[in-house]
Amino acid sequence: VDAVCAEALQRLCGGSSSCTKMSSSEDESVSAYSDSHEEAAARAGHRPRQCTDCLCIPIFLAALGVMGYVLHYARNNGDMARVWHGIDFENQLCGVDEAVAEKPYLFWCAKPGAELATQAMEAAGVGAGGSVMSLSHRLDLVHPICVSSC
Repeated sequence: VDAVCAEALQRLCGGSSSCTKMSSSEDESVSAYSDSHEEAAARAGHRPRQCTDCLCIPIFLAALGVMGYVLHYARNNGDMARVWHGIDFENQLCGVDEAVAEKPYLFWCAKPGAELATQAMEAAGVGAGGSVMSLSHRLDLVHPICVSSC
């Protein structure tokens, strides 16, 4: 391997012991190599390189425009507080509506008997470690409530 590397280095450097700058003839040989490489690729059935994302750019820009329109429409016609605040099971905005103005946090209670089910699952080695799957089985996600502190 070292002999092959040394031979390649010698060819690149033109026989000198140090490489500093390529001469114009070596520069032309590199250019000839890249031309012959492209010709070989064309003969092998490869197409010349080109931009493949030209069609995707207008589609992406159109999607950004549609998203901008949706955001503009939502700000003008909707209630953006519903995006930032939790909504309890009685459809009240936590920390915003009068009935829950002093309760800014949303909380999901455990399902009845969830502790026993959790212990059984962990004993069996299923859903251990608080995975999302085991959490969805332990929490009552249908009835969230607003609370004043966590």
